[in-house]
Order: sequence, then structure tokens, then C-alpha cells
Amino acid sequence: MTSADSKSYRLVVHGLAVELTCGVDALLPQFLRTFESFLTPTFPDGFVPISGQIRPYEAGEVSRSLSPSAVPLHLGDQLIEIYEDGENFWVVDDRWGMTQLNLLRGQFRSWILPHPTVDSVHCLDSVLFWPLAQLMRGKGLHLIPGVSIARGDWGALILTPYGIEPELRVLLEAGYQIIGQRWTAIREEAGKVSLLHVPGQVEFAHEPRLRIAGAIAPERWVDLGGAHPDCIRHHAYCENILVVVPGRRPRARLQELTPILAGAALKRDWPMAELHPHRRGGQLAGRLANQCRVSEAHLSRRADDFIVLMDSIRPIGSSFQTMSISRPTAQQPLAG
Repeated sequence: MTSADSKSYRLVVHGLAVELTCGVDALLPQFLRTFESFLTPTFPDGFVPISGQIRPYEAGEVSRSLSPSAVPLHLGDQLIEIYEDGENFWVVDDRWGMTQLNLLRGQFRSWILPHPTVDSVHCLDSVLFWPLAQLMRGKGLHLIPGVSIARGDWGALILTPYGIEPELRVLLEAGYQIIGQRWTAIREEAGKVSLLHVPGQVEFAHEPRLRIAGAIAPERWVDLGGAHPDCIRHHAYCENILVVVPGRRPRARLQELTPILAGAALKRDWPMAELHPHRRGGQLAGRLANQCRVSEAHLSRRADDFIVLMDSIRPIGSSFQTMSISRPTAQQPLAG
């Protein structure tokens, strides 16, 4: 990964201003693909932007940014190290580099190693999306690594530990729309939870096969909205949240949770490690459990089963239910 002359960009992300400088040329195509729709030539009067820098890793510069008083934090992620000193935080990851955040000033700097071991999509998640999520949360906008869909005036957030590209394809074929393929913006307003569009890509689910020496590797990422712009939805109110259990099962199964169990499930499986979780915005998972219907889902190996699950939770009802899907037979086709 080589450096280029730093390029500056102004973004307005769902009402929040972001001023970004990028000096890593290998990351620019992925950055522009994701954030092009948020670019703006100027900020409206009165906007105070979040400031971010993405820079090539330089040992001397990184060393000068560190604090001898920083203490480690333990937020559950075994792959990264986080250190804190007052309003300053440092995120260290051997796969790509380091990020420094200042929550009070609304600033971050990310340094990328010369040869990161993650691809540009995962790298952008770490060096840009994650620090932006920490800084935007205090301004009332939450960036969540989750899928969001809509149909009519109904919207749902899907928290899944693995890719569901096949399921999303069959949902689009059935008339659903995508709000967020990889990340979703969330804003609480007037007692409702808004799901807001964030461009992105999903990881392509290739069938297992033997590797052949010299063969061209299959495409890893796909933008489901790129070829079908009509399937993109920019806003919907969140009525349901689906928490997907790790691993696939022979049969798909869904169970709606009571508010108490929903709060525990969301806090347990919340995909975003939050700095200062007890400050403003730090209890989003708990609030969502009281504002949305939450279900726990076991997915099967049949993508078509997912349509039945989603159709089953779209009608608003008052009872808590458990639903499972049996394999269809020749005499009994799969139906809702």
C-alpha cells in the first residue's frame, strides 16, 4: 500500500458534517465507492465538522501520538487493543495499523501499515467507519455494522455474525428493498427509530470448491444495489430487529423475544464496541429492545426460507411466537 498526496473531502452524512483527509491511495477507490453520495463542496453555515485523517504508517509520527498514561480497556474484541487517556483513545490492530480518537474534539487519525492483511473493505470498516461511529454517536447518529431492509412502510434491522448475500438476493426478488448492505445509520426521533441508507457491499457467498493453482480468484464483494438502483431504500422506520444466531441449521427457526429477553440478546450480540457506553447514546441496544419487536433467528442453508421468516414478522401482532420451517416436499411446497 503506497501513499499519495493527501486529498481532502467534505461529507454530509445524514445531517452531520465530516472533513476527511486521505493520504493512502490504495484506499481511495473503496472510499469513493462508499461515500460518493455524501460528498459536498461546502458545509452549510454553522456546521462543526468531525475531522478525520487517514495516513500511511510512520513509526515516528505514531510514537509521538501515544500517551505514557494510557491504560488498556477490555471491550470483548480479542483482535484489537484499545487504550484510554481521558478523552483520547487508541485502537491498535496488527492487521492494519492504529487509530487515535479524541471524543471531546471530534477528531480521529488512522495510520495504515504498508502491507495490511485485510482487504480494502475490512480496512475501511476499521480506519473510517469505526471511528466515525464513535464520534457521530454523541451527535445523535449511530453507525451500526448491520443489514437493514424495508418493504412498504415497514423496516427491519438484521444483526448477523456472517454474510447473508443469498438471503438478500431472494428478498430483492420478492419485492423487498435494501437500506444498508453492510452498515446502517440509525437515528432516534419523535419516539421512532429511523433506519438510514449507507452505501456498501456484501460478501459474495461462493460455493465450496477445490482451489486450482493459477486460477483467477472469484469476486469477493458485490454491490446488490449497483445493478438494481430501484432496490435501494433511503429511509424506513424500524419495526423489527432480527438477531441471527451463529451457524446454519437444517431448518430455519424464529422466536420473538419478550422485551426483557430482547434487551439481553441485543446487548449480548451488539456488533459495535462503544467507547464510554454510559454516556449519551451509549445504551442504544437497551432502548431498541423497548421500541422494536426483537426476534432471534436460526437460518437454514436454503435462502428461500428467509422470505418466510421475514414475511412472518411483518404483520404487527401482540403475541410472542416461535416459528420453524420444515423442508418442502413435492406434495407440500414451501409457503408462509
